[in-house]
Amino acid sequence: MQGLDAQSLSAVSDEILQAVDAAQNLDDLENVRINALGKKGRISLLMRKLGGWILTPAKPPDKL
Repeated sequence: MQGLDAQSLSAVSDEILQAVDAAQNLDDLENVRINALGKKGRISLLMRKLGGWILTPAKPPDKL
């Protein structure tokens, strides 16, 4: 699986869009959808990787 830098995200996006363009029927398009968004799809795996990051704010949020 690729990392989460902007270049690799752009490459994943381009590959998915190319697959959509190459789809010749609804079954092909459904396969593209599943490969991209399914439980083990490329975007789903990237989102899981993103969810594993621990983000620390640059400064604490203002108190209300």
